[in-house]
Amino acid sequence: MNPPTKIWLGLGSILLLSALFRFYHLGSNPPALFRDEAEKGYTAYSLARTGGYFYFSNLPYQPQIVFQPFPLFINVFGVYTSAVYQYVAVPFIAIGGLNEVTVRAPAALAGVITVLLTFLLLSCVADHTTALIGAFFVAVSPWHIQFSRWAQQGILIPLFTTAGLYFFLTGLQKTRATTQKRFLFLLGSLFFVLAFYGYAVCRLFIPLLLVVLAISYRREIRHNLRTLIPAVVVFVSLAIIILYFYLQPERMARLRYLSIFAQGLTVPQIAWQLVKNYLSHYSPSFLFFNGDRELRHSLLGFGEMYLFSAPLLIYGIWVLLRRRRAFDRLILGWFLIFPIPASLTAEGIPHALRSIVGIPVPQIICALGAGNLVSAFQKKYSSINLSSLQRLAMRMLAYLLMIIISISVIIFGFNLFVFYPYYSAQNWQYGVKLSLDYIHQNKIPPQKVYLSGYITYAPYLVLFYEKTPPTLLKKEGIRAIKYNFLPPGVAIDNLWDKLPDDSYLVLYPGELFGHKPIHIIPLPHRKNTRTYAPALLIFHKG
Repeated sequence: MNPPTKIWLGLGSILLLSALFRFYHLGSNPPALFRDEAEKGYTAYSLARTGGYFYFSNLPYQPQIVFQPFPLFINVFGVYTSAVYQYVAVPFIAIGGLNEVTVRAPAALAGVITVLLTFLLLSCVADHTTALIGAFFVAVSPWHIQFSRWAQQGILIPLFTTAGLYFFLTGLQKTRATTQKRFLFLLGSLFFVLAFYGYAVCRLFIPLLLVVLAISYRREIRHNLRTLIPAVVVFVSLAIIILYFYLQPERMARLRYLSIFAQGLTVPQIAWQLVKNYLSHYSPSFLFFNGDRELRHSLLGFGEMYLFSAPLLIYGIWVLLRRRRAFDRLILGWFLIFPIPASLTAEGIPHALRSIVGIPVPQIICALGAGNLVSAFQKKYSSINLSSLQRLAMRMLAYLLMIIISISVIIFGFNLFVFYPYYSAQNWQYGVKLSLDYIHQNKIPPQKVYLSGYITYAPYLVLFYEKTPPTLLKKEGIRAIKYNFLPPGVAIDNLWDKLPDDSYLVLYPGELFGHKPIHIIPLPHRKNTRTYAPALLIFHKG
């Protein structure tokens, strides 16, 4: 078997492993559809059926539904986001229908493609062994796997940035003709634009990354300057258009709310908070032990990286600092800037989703460190001065390291597929689908049902689970939803007497006292457990 065949078989095995981690039980793990997923799924469903989407206006007192054809940006209760994930999901939902698998499949597929792109990117600058190690580290990365299993646009960013860098570095190769170079640079710039458009944090991160890229490859860029001009013009022109849209005052509300500069702090306090936020993304707790505190972003008791990768990360950084090649400078710069956008926000720090722009740079650093060790090991192992006992000791050490890595990955996988669906259910708005199923099974008219105001984005969840035809929504407006939605922050005890008789309420535990529910939607629990907690309660006003 020749080496190229071994490499491709190894890459195929790694891609299969990455697909297993991302597609296995995708419809039921995470255990329920989160509100953002419901919005993206129904918007993609609407785009597939009507070529447009619906958004809510005149909130909260006289809500109306407005139809907009072929949107570039999505209005979700006054918050504007890109439509990139929704458009990517259109073919999946058009072919497979509206369900949990089809809305999450683009994220899972993006995760697998990112593994492939990591291999291709590293192949441009390192040997195939190092590239395979990098692909493997991304394939089994807890950070990357977690976000590859649910529908949000953040998971597309590692794909776009890695693709942009791959096409840029490929274009710099001297063997390429000018026309090929220009095409590759244009392709790279389009992926950078997609990242810039795709997720809010990238409007700061992508320009920073491009500055790092320009500094790291300044000599190569100087020799390809004329060829690069079309790509630069395309990126700058499209980025200005995107910025112009987002910098409108009505679209800056969420940014102002989240910004650290809008919290009433003094300048020294802001500076200190920025430093703390920034450094928290490098803390051992975040990287190796506990991860993000939000269970949608991390598994309980797991960091964003495996503990075995800590020495590899440190050694990899040392290798990059010692060699100082252009790619080494790029990776180090990327590693230094990735927490900056997340650090400018005032909640959930350290934040695994807002810092997802860092993937796959820690994995690449670990791979470069591991590749350097493998090279040194092979050189040492082939030395004629080694005794047979020394060779055996080195071989046993290599096997021990592989066993440690395998056990770590297996433990993570066991937690992800066996325990995570149970202990994370509350974080995924579990119970809404089961509540609607109960209503249908008991032939309760939806017009008599009131959903808790604390079920955030409840209209999107209803639209998704009910599979409301977009044509009906376009024709009848908000009346097509049929269900009623209680206002958040208002005590149900104060509303109870005002509700019509024969009303049904779907509420969280603790919202209503003094009344007995007619049905309890329990949180998922293992078969052998005798006690379980309620997810939602259904009340009837007789």
